[in-house]
Amino acid sequence: MLKSTVHIAGFLQQVGGQFSKPPLRAATSPDAAPEVADHLSLESPNRYLQQPDGRQLALPEQGRFQIGRHADCQVQLDGDLVSRRHCQGEFRNGQLWLRDGSSNGTFVNGKQLPPNQWVEVPRGSQLGFGQSVHTLELGSRHAGETIQGPEGKVFEWPAEQQMVRVGNAEESHLKPGQANVSNHHALLRKIGDKVMVMDTQSAAGTFIAGERLKPMAWTEVPQGKGVAFGNPENNWLI
Repeated sequence: MLKSTVHIAGFLQQVGGQFSKPPLRAATSPDAAPEVADHLSLESPNRYLQQPDGRQLALPEQGRFQIGRHADCQVQLDGDLVSRRHCQGEFRNGQLWLRDGSSNGTFVNGKQLPPNQWVEVPRGSQLGFGQSVHTLELGSRHAGETIQGPEGKVFEWPAEQQMVRVGNAEESHLKPGQANVSNHHALLRKIGDKVMVMDTQSAAGTFIAGERLKPMAWTEVPQGKGVAFGNPENNWLI
C-alpha cells in the first residue's frame, strides 16, 4: 500500500506543473468551514452580481467571502437595509451557496433564506439584500465547460485549465463528495474537443458506460456519455 501511495504522489507531482493553484476546499457543513479571509485577491469575471443600475460586482471564486456594507467585506453593497456584514458566500463545484446573517434578511427569488444555514442559489436567481435587489449571473463571461453531475451537482471546468484533478482531497478541482471516491481518484484532461480520463489507482474505480477503466491509462470519454467515479451509477455527463 505504501509503494502505491508513493507512486501516485510522484505521478501527481510530475504533472503538477500543468495545474494552476487549486481553490480552497468548499465546506460540507458550517462547523467544518474555514474562517472568512480578511481579503481575497482573486476575483472571477465569470461570476458577478448585477445591480439595478447595470453595475456588476465581481464575486471571488476562491474561498469564502463576505457580502455587506462594511469596508472589510469582499463584496460591498449599498442600502440602508443592508447589514454591515449581511451574508457569507462561497462556490462549491461552480455553484453559489449563501448563509444569511443579517437583520433584514437575504432573499432568493422572493423567498427569505433561513438564518445561519447554507443554501444553494440557482443560476439566474433574483437576490434581495434587505430591499436591494440584484440579478445573479454565473458563468456568463468566458466560463469553462459545465459538467452536469449526479443529484443536481454542477462542475464548471476552470477557463484555460487543460487538466483537472478529481477526488475528495482538498487540492482537487472536482470534488464528487461521495464516500467511495478516493482522495486522489482520477484526472480529466482536454485535448482539443476531446475529454480524456485517467483513473489514478482509486480504490473503487472509474467507469464509462458501466465499464471499469484500466488505471493509469488515458481513455477518451465519448461525447454525450458519462464518466463515474466510485459508483458506476453516479455519472458526470461530458
